Amino acid sequence: MMVRPTLVILDGTRAMMTNGPTGGAISDLKDTNTMILSTDQVAADAFGCSLIDKTVNDLPFISKAAEAGAGTMDYESLKPVFV
Repeated sequence: MMVRPTLVILDGTRAMMTNGPTGGAISDLKDTNTMILSTDQVAADAFGCSLIDKTVNDLPFISKAAEAGAGTMDYESLKPVFV
């Protein structure tokens, strides 16, 4: 059974690019200074891909979630607001 969240918060202020999940050095991190708030969990992850220089094709769990009806990969169709 899937439950749709009413609010998704993706903390993308700092992303681990290598040596995850615990990391090894500050150089393993990338400051992205971005917080994503969404009502669509798949859209939030799809946009989050861009923060770590990936596409949705690089992360197959996103397309699988969209196929299962959990949300949309096309976050641009939701008319995101950038503040």
